[in-house]
Amino acid sequence: MNFTVTEDQALMVSSAKRMVDTRIEPVLRRHCPDQPLPKTAMLEIFSEFAKLWITAPRLPAEAGGGGLRMLDYGLILEQLFQRRTFARVA
Repeated sequence: MNFTVTEDQALMVSSAKRMVDTRIEPVLRRHCPDQPLPKTAMLEIFSEFAKLWITAPRLPAEAGGGGLRMLDYGLILEQLFQRRTFARVA
């Protein structure tokens, strides 16, 4: 088996890292970490998720989803969890 990340997967990981650093973390920093995020912040974050097709990742692209394979979705989620972003959003 080949466990090497493909060029497309590396691009997805890079995009997810960049999204977390530039779009998600600033939203989180504007709010108290001990409080639930307000609806406006959640909508802002989910709109960013939608840009990477991770709001409905396993749904086929023809049905409006991301059409991502499970491994690809896992690589993206890994970036969210590594930065502890998802814990605030989930």
